[in-house]
Amino acid sequence: MLVLSLVAVACTKPAESPPNIVLIISDDLGWPYHGFMTSPAVLETTAGSMAFQEVVETPNLDRLATEGVTFTRGYNTASTCVRSLRTYLSAQGLYPSEWGSQGMDLGQIPALAPVEGRTESRYMRTLPRELARRGYASWEGGKMWEGTFEDAGFTDGLATAVGPWGVVIGQALGRDGWDLETCGSTAREGARCEALNPLRQFLDDSAGRPWFVWFAPMLPHAPLNAPVEYRRRYRELGLPRGRIRYLANVRWLDELVGELLSELERRGLRDDTIVIYASDNGFGVETELLIQTKGKATLYDQGHRTPLIVRWPGHVPPGLVYDGLVSTADIPATILDYAGLPPIPGARGTSLRPWIEGRAGPPREMLFTHSLGDAVVTDEWRYLRFPDGREELYRIDTDPLEAHDLAGEEPATRRRLARAARRHKESIRHPTEEVEVVGQLLDDETGGPAAGIQLKLSDGSGARSWLTTTEQDGWFHFDPVPPGDDYTIEQTGAGSAGPLCWATTGRALDGGRPIVAPGVFHPLRTSCSTAGVAEP
Repeated sequence: MLVLSLVAVACTKPAESPPNIVLIISDDLGWPYHGFMTSPAVLETTAGSMAFQEVVETPNLDRLATEGVTFTRGYNTASTCVRSLRTYLSAQGLYPSEWGSQGMDLGQIPALAPVEGRTESRYMRTLPRELARRGYASWEGGKMWEGTFEDAGFTDGLATAVGPWGVVIGQALGRDGWDLETCGSTAREGARCEALNPLRQFLDDSAGRPWFVWFAPMLPHAPLNAPVEYRRRYRELGLPRGRIRYLANVRWLDELVGELLSELERRGLRDDTIVIYASDNGFGVETELLIQTKGKATLYDQGHRTPLIVRWPGHVPPGLVYDGLVSTADIPATILDYAGLPPIPGARGTSLRPWIEGRAGPPREMLFTHSLGDAVVTDEWRYLRFPDGREELYRIDTDPLEAHDLAGEEPATRRRLARAARRHKESIRHPTEEVEVVGQLLDDETGGPAAGIQLKLSDGSGARSWLTTTEQDGWFHFDPVPPGDDYTIEQTGAGSAGPLCWATTGRALDGGRPIVAPGVFHPLRTSCSTAGVAEP
């Protein structure tokens, strides 16, 4: 049984020329370890105690922040990469638990399923699939985890195979082909860094249409094997070996970002491209072995918090800094807004465009996490509830590294935030009243879009039906329908693509605990006397 895809269809007039979009996602980079951030974290060096900002080398990210808008208190929906990246990839900015519910409903994520068994992204409403409705080509590079690039809806990419620990081809973006003589700040003048060759090929092939790039190098994530040149300064400061290697990988990431920004400039694409930066989760370097106590894979602030940068020269005022709460769930909504696509009903995030363009944005009093437990963060507080029932509370504005647990001293605040966490957790389980059915009809014989085909959507009883016609690019959408039930889509008349008589049946499930299915339907080209059944 094929499940009908559910996509937002509100009508707005898009911009004349949608911008290109680059989403840079660093891996295991904590918020205190960026040069442009201000943090209380310090390092003990041969020169005495030094703030991280005096030690860490991130000149390219610092320049990006200067040229764009920086949100200093961004928060991921999880503190581990697999869960966190699902929010970035989902067009709705789903919480990780929602993605998991969809996969289980699809039968694609049985309990403790191995990574290689996951194919649910083929059926999900992903960001690249949504952008395709606006004519975007899309490229996946680096860490993505959700199957191959095609599974996730990208038109091109590096993730072409899946192994025991996820994608085994494509995660070496920035490492493969990196040479100090041709890449980064040490390169000779005019050199061409081979590490960007796959991206260059995509940009060449996509000339003349808007494009979206998912640029997620596995840096500064282990292995901590940055070139020796990147370690030299940290050795001179007498730092422990683990921190030297980690900070060298941070520099490696920054050098790679510099190569990417330079490539855009060489191609004359700087002013036509929105660049967005965030980290997939935080990290802690408090211990010599970099064992995470309050960083990655924990409920604490340092595991979730990330700076978020948005740069678009001539459109985004440079140098703006906000310290209000924003979520990585806001990133898909923001990208779709700038691409000229309408908001998705039930999306978990909100477009940051009002803030980015210097206008007043909607106030946000708190953000939530429901991975590895429950957490709430406000301007002042961070509340944690662990799976065993333990609770902790921190005055995050004056104690950003969460050294002093105030759960026993502030019972009223603890109870208030605990109630808020429970209400929010329940809200994301609540089904929506209506869903929207969307797809793209392609001609199997030509591979092109089937335009001008009249389609009818009928409920299981046959008592209600809805009509629509495919657009020039083959996309179709119906008015919202109630979730559940068995629906049938069938062709009801001849169209410009000829006799494409076909039908398919599936269930339209809600966006709160949904099944969202393939955005493309490939009908069988056949005579009107025999209906072809659409296959995913």
